[in-house]
Amino acid sequence: MSKFLNGPASGQFLSLSRSPFFLRAVLAPSGKWDALDQLEDEPASNEEIHVYRLDSTPMTAHVDGRDPKTGRRYGRWMSIADYVLHDEQPNDVTARNKSAWQAWCAVQGAKINRQNV
Repeated sequence: MSKFLNGPASGQFLSLSRSPFFLRAVLAPSGKWDALDQLEDEPASNEEIHVYRLDSTPMTAHVDGRDPKTGRRYGRWMSIADYVLHDEQPNDVTARNKSAWQAWCAVQGAKINRQNV
């Protein structure tokens, strides 16, 4: 499980299949948190979006479990990492549009790389 260390999702643990450097954590009107970790994930129109950045070295684990409803076994890989709220948040349009989101991530990544040189 990946952990959110601060910000609106502070204390949340979410199951992720991958740990991108920038991650959109979304809050549904029902109060349920989710993370858009898959490349094809898109936020629902009624979800709040908060951008987090990776704060640890990701690890992977294999989960061997049993579905509580069906009793069927399953296996899957899980990515485990810590995330912190990113200082600079994109506007809502950027966070919801796939190409704009990817471009925003590239610019933010370049800024971070320049600061670490």
